[in-house]
Amino acid sequence: MIPTITQDAPNIVPRHWCSKCGRKLVPHDNFYKMLPDNFCPGCGEQIEWDKAVPVKWEPMNCDVCGKPMIVDMNGHMVAVGYYVGTTTCRSCMEEYCSQTNCLGCKRGTYPDCKYQYLKPKPMVEEDGHGE
Repeated sequence: MIPTITQDAPNIVPRHWCSKCGRKLVPHDNFYKMLPDNFCPGCGEQIEWDKAVPVKWEPMNCDVCGKPMIVDMNGHMVAVGYYVGTTTCRSCMEEYCSQTNCLGCKRGTYPDCKYQYLKPKPMVEEDGHGE
């Protein structure tokens, strides 16, 4: 079994998953050596670590405003603060979320949208009664 590798951003530690059962794996070079004999603890398949394909990152600019989000810094790809996991930068996503009803959104999947934290919170008016 060749493990699947996912990575949220280029400067985030990659995660490894069993391609058969979907269980999270600890890489074979991990200090704790949690996988005896390199077998998946979920399905028992032998893990072929050397065949795993790492995520390939390339420079990326915002598709709305053009701000750089992933940049090449001396041969290492780095996500800057504008990168939130999509092709649109943080400020453009915040603007999109503030103007869009979650049920009609084309970028996230309501109710499990990973961009919900960007949605502006409704203002709560205090009526002076303490309730």
